[in-house]
Amino acid sequence: MVDADIVIPIYNEEVQLADSISTLCSFQDRHTRDLTPFSWNIVIADNASNDASGRSPCPCVTGVPIRYASCTWRERVAGTP
Repeated sequence: MVDADIVIPIYNEEVQLADSISTLCSFQDRHTRDLTPFSWNIVIADNASNDASGRSPCPCVTGVPIRYASCTWRERVAGTP
């Protein structure tokens, strides 16, 4: 089996993040047979958001692993992870 990480880069996307993940999950559900050899994860890459974008898991998704990666504003400005 092949694993695929789908990375969603975000910056202040609190309002839109749930819809984006829901759309992604709907696509995966519609194309399950085409994507059979893949298991997939969602990685949310938060680029120092000021809102709650990366602080709470999306309640709209069940059964899909979601990981969060984030940086602070200082790390973003300095260009370090």
